[in-house]
Amino acid sequence: MTTFDRLGTRLLRWLRSPAALPARRYATAAVAVVVVTAGVVVATTRDGYAAKVLDLGTGSVWVTSEGPGQLALLDGVSAAVTVRLKVADGGHDLTAVQGRRAGYAIDHTTGTLIRADAATWQATATTPIDGATTGLTATAAADALYVTDVQRGLVVAVDPDTLQPAGQPQSLSATRGAGTPVADGNGTLWLLDSTNGDLIRTTGAPRRTESGFAAGTASRLVLVQGAPVVVDLIDRSATTIEPQTGHRTGSPACTDNDPTDPTVTVAGSTTDHVVYLVSGRDGVLRITDLADDTCNQAIPITTPGTDLGESIDVGGRVFVPDRTTGQVIIVDPKAHHQDVTDPVVPPGTAFELLGADGFVYYNDRASNLAGVVHLDGTITPIAKYDPSD
Repeated sequence: MTTFDRLGTRLLRWLRSPAALPARRYATAAVAVVVVTAGVVVATTRDGYAAKVLDLGTGSVWVTSEGPGQLALLDGVSAAVTVRLKVADGGHDLTAVQGRRAGYAIDHTTGTLIRADAATWQATATTPIDGATTGLTATAAADALYVTDVQRGLVVAVDPDTLQPAGQPQSLSATRGAGTPVADGNGTLWLLDSTNGDLIRTTGAPRRTESGFAAGTASRLVLVQGAPVVVDLIDRSATTIEPQTGHRTGSPACTDNDPTDPTVTVAGSTTDHVVYLVSGRDGVLRITDLADDTCNQAIPITTPGTDLGESIDVGGRVFVPDRTTGQVIIVDPKAHHQDVTDPVVPPGTAFELLGADGFVYYNDRASNLAGVVHLDGTITPIAKYDPSD
């Protein structure tokens, strides 16, 4: 790494920190120079839009807006919208999927998969599984893209650039309720069969690697430091899976959750060998240490009975969407410290949290509200579109 590379990297890290918040709005040109000196090529298309690749660690994330049927790319450094694309009719049920060279959206209303190219900003669409609508999901992994119909138990791999399917959809028997499929860094797709608790590993073709060791719809599949972990909320256990073989590694660790609590959500850590279980009913974050097989850490984070959404782990912090108040709870598990943001959406709004390259974003798919959540609890709103236009 040259001296210019080191200077560019340090400046980019400073720009991402909360201390640099006032300067971000004026740093677009400087960041472009830093990115070029760090070896990242920034080009310009004939239409005049900046062309960049999403897997360069720039902290960009794709989000959807159901009102205008829009897919937008948010940039964490400048806290602004890079591009807006019309990808569906207004009012359609849209979910964004993060890819390495493109952004994707699932239109659950029509069963359509849409690809937004990160260099040309052109959108293309296809129907990967005939008849799939609300159960359609897409999971991007390395150089692969898997499309799943979790209602009917079907999966097909599609080319992430052309959206061409690699053959016909294959049967999984994994029905709705088995949680969201996850993909590890090797491009392997992992699912749970909610009928019999089988673990399914998919590279070219789906293969059942562990039979009946998870409690169907009461189990969750998460990634911990890039490896799959099966969390059984009925058996109160967390089992690490060997990515190359698809089999469990050693004995399961404990989870200190109430099996009758329907509000428990599960998140895996990206930095530590731990699993986080958040209960809205109790208002408590519980921690399972997979290495030590301990589950006695508990951190009260809010009032019991709060409506909490799916939490995420970014940079060793746990971010929890509080849908009751419209705020984001930020927990440092090691220091047992927490911050709470100002309201990012109106109380009672079912918003989502997304993480990318150290940045955390909030997004309300039903409105134009989105923004960046900083580690110190401050926020930078980003208007995805003008509601009056």
